[in-house]
Amino acid sequence: QRQMCIRDSPQMPRLYGDISGGWQSKIDRIKTNLSAFYRPFWLDNSHYLDYWGTSASASYQLNKHELGASLILAQQTFEQEDLDKKQALLNIWYAISVLGVSDRLTLTLGKEESKNSAFKYLGRELWGIGYQAQAYFGQTISLTAKINYIRSDYQGIHPLFDDTRDDSLWSAELSYQQLFADNWR
Repeated sequence: QRQMCIRDSPQMPRLYGDISGGWQSKIDRIKTNLSAFYRPFWLDNSHYLDYWGTSASASYQLNKHELGASLILAQQTFEQEDLDKKQALLNIWYAISVLGVSDRLTLTLGKEESKNSAFKYLGRELWGIGYQAQAYFGQTISLTAKINYIRSDYQGIHPLFDDTRDDSLWSAELSYQQLFADNWR
């Protein structure tokens, strides 16, 4: 018997939402941010996953340079409850802005743990590195390019494959943003 995965059916509809809110502050050269988020995900017209949590960050700015860190504490709640996981992610970044282009290098360290001890093999430790470049064209347009690498080492032997998973993932993203009015993006 063969299990179907997303790769087998690229036309499988995927839909997600993103609701977030938070507080931010800047005192002298220090920026802080505290937020909460909720991201539901539907796969093939069925509710599949809720991803929700909190994020706190702080950064220090000196001229065109910025050094910062963020901590994300989250839950992944699946329709199949046995798969539920807790997640902690630490991001440390350095950014510089020169001639209308902002470059950012990020190091990510994280851990996910299955809430059900019978599914310990779904937990993982991960690390990643990412680069982002964002260019501004006047006051209304920005173009952003990102590339990321994530390495995951899972915490137990997967019963189906009789092996411990270790995964690598490369991703790339390109986005365009335009302001149509001072208060709208």
